[in-house]
Amino acid sequence: MELFFTVVSAIFMVILYPLIGLICLIVSGIVLLYCKKIAYKEFGGYTGDICGWFLQLCELAHLAAFVWMKLILEATKWFL
Repeated sequence: MELFFTVVSAIFMVILYPLIGLICLIVSGIVLLYCKKIAYKEFGGYTGDICGWFLQLCELAHLAAFVWMKLILEATKWFL
């Protein structure tokens, strides 16, 4: 059921803000690969703490990407 809500959220994000949505999905993928690398290199796999760390890191990266892209698009709107 979680996968369903994840896919639906990603689809709506891309529909509402196409460019920002794609950037946020790319950032989330990069964070996932980074956390996977660290989890297996340092801890030998995933634990509950690593999953919580991943969730927090992903949320912060997602928020930062959304805010930065929104600011960039608002700033460049005047030049188009």
